[in-house]
Amino acid sequence: TNARTALQSQSSSSHSTVVSPYSPSYYASTTTAQSQRQQLVTAATHSSDVTLLDMEDDDVSWGGRSNSDGNVQSKSQNNVDLSEVCKLLGATPTDLLRIGYDDEDGERGLYLNRPISEGYVLFRLPLSSCIKDDDPPSWLFGDEGEGDLLYNPSEWAMSLAASLLDLHLQELDNNIKKKHPVDKGMDLWLSTLPNKKDLRASLPIHWPDNILSNSKCTALEIAVDSAYFARADTIETLVSALRTRRPQLVQNMNDEKLRRLCHDALDVVQTRACRVERHVGAGLLGPPIRLLAPIFDLINHGSSRCKTLSRDGCANASFDLEIGEGDEDDREYLVVRTIRDIEANGELLLDYGESARPAWRCLASYGFVPDYRIPSEDEEADEEQDEGDTAEVYMNGVRYEVGPTNVPSEMVEGAAASLFADEIDGAQLEDNTYDEDFGAEDDEMLFSTLSSDGENKLTRAVALRIAKRVSDVAYLLLLEPSVADADSTTPEDILAARLAASLRWSQHNVLLSCASNLRNYAARSQ
Repeated sequence: TNARTALQSQSSSSHSTVVSPYSPSYYASTTTAQSQRQQLVTAATHSSDVTLLDMEDDDVSWGGRSNSDGNVQSKSQNNVDLSEVCKLLGATPTDLLRIGYDDEDGERGLYLNRPISEGYVLFRLPLSSCIKDDDPPSWLFGDEGEGDLLYNPSEWAMSLAASLLDLHLQELDNNIKKKHPVDKGMDLWLSTLPNKKDLRASLPIHWPDNILSNSKCTALEIAVDSAYFARADTIETLVSALRTRRPQLVQNMNDEKLRRLCHDALDVVQTRACRVERHVGAGLLGPPIRLLAPIFDLINHGSSRCKTLSRDGCANASFDLEIGEGDEDDREYLVVRTIRDIEANGELLLDYGESARPAWRCLASYGFVPDYRIPSEDEEADEEQDEGDTAEVYMNGVRYEVGPTNVPSEMVEGAAASLFADEIDGAQLEDNTYDEDFGAEDDEMLFSTLSSDGENKLTRAVALRIAKRVSDVAYLLLLEPSVADADSTTPEDILAARLAASLRWSQHNVLLSCASNLRNYAARSQ
């Protein structure tokens, strides 16, 4: 942790005092758990109409070319004509989708201009208009005949980041004239990428240790520590390759700024890349590739595990690689199709896959916490959806992950053993002696309870004991963690703290559902 903190300090930059662009407010301490639950932040999303971080910093936006004075002319995300980008990139249809914002939280996404039925092609983008991990710029691994480095598919993130850096650095170079429509389309796409500081603040890999620990999630802390050192190696490889083989592109950047730019590129790759399988014929799949696909990367996440797909927040589309239609078109396309009917002005949603489950992994991977809503009394529990919603609980010194409708068998066994031990202690205190016969009988009972003979180990007493522990942990997540002095808190820290609060709130709700379902189970058992 100390080494990671030192590396973070080396790459830190000055900050301006500004207001957060995330709309929900951080919760305040209250005297009752109920009022705390009502005030705790439920999500952290980008504001729809304003970016309040320092926009005078030329390190904020991806879009823009340098003018004659050397200043960056940035393009607004709101002013990009999506139909124009589609035409330049060869994507179809060109008039179906638009960039829009959610009325409640201001989250940006893709919306439909007209109603579409199930199975319809919403978006079709030539693979040649995407950034692919198997086609990195020559300077990354050396020009042909130079050096010993070769492309490695396992280093897909570095390859995509290098391609993005190459595209961005060429856009800032006035000496490079771009005439091909795809190049112009890629320039417009760059201007739709998230504000660099906003994205940086949303990813736990950049968080200071105090905020990371305030997330109250051991799994997230372990994942961040592991990813941080792997990223440090990637950064040094990118910096070295640029300095050695393309010095003219980065001659005006010091090492600190260049490393920050490489971090920014990896942030985009981490949050916006997709994985697809290539079809090699006869129903066979080739090696998977990773892509940065313009326009496609604007589609937000929705779960495909919902029992009722018409419910808000559920995926309504899927994607795959397909071969062009007709004998003369054998090119590959990234194709998005509807999996259910979508009304006009409806938002397009895709399931991001296992990297978006559970909530801590989604936060570590994409920089947001997926919504978890406790079902009302008249709603049926969605067990398939619940499989991806887990929260961690320490019980008797052991860490477990529980869900609204499931607890691990090891936790049941541990709770049963603890309950049995308490019963023995109670008998000893009552008689002030140890009854060997009593102990022998209960040992046999304990063995049958913990055996793998198919007997149900989750008895009423065990369920209630687990429910009590889960409820206690859920309440502890409501307690406001200590925060640094407001004068020393940066805007990025404020954003990170709110996301950490969002994760705690999500874990709190999962634990409440788990405890409630355990108590209902115990009541039915009785």
